[in-house]
Amino acid sequence: MDNLPMYDRWRDVPDGLYTKTQLADLDLPRQPGGPVAAHVAIRDWRDKQTTVPLYAWAESVPSPASLAQLEAARRRGGAGRVCDGCGARPDRPTIAGDGGRHWCPACARIQRLRSAVAAAAAGRIDAVLWAAELLAPSVPPAS
Repeated sequence: MDNLPMYDRWRDVPDGLYTKTQLADLDLPRQPGGPVAAHVAIRDWRDKQTTVPLYAWAESVPSPASLAQLEAARRRGGAGRVCDGCGARPDRPTIAGDGGRHWCPACARIQRLRSAVAAAAAGRIDAVLWAAELLAPSVPPAS
């Protein structure tokens, strides 16, 4: 782990860095072809802090699996990861959203933006009333 980037969360890991398992789970499986590029600190299934090595996709090599093996793996894997928003099959796990839907990172970002726009629209009327009250000319009291 000398002089290699260390990420604290999965969301901090840039695109193009994958674990061995993630490389093997791609639609066209790959194997690490170069040295460890970075590490990510996570909690494992026992809730114990650990680090996982990450490899650069650009340095990976195709899996030696045959076409028949790849087809069998796809049948065993079922539908796999499918985005409920656009139907894409992202390389990384989908992000769980409200209502039990799962989105790819792009659709999840769109959903967050839509929520922010809706929240801003809900507060717009209050902001307009506040500004109107603030900018209204003061009427001097009648004497």
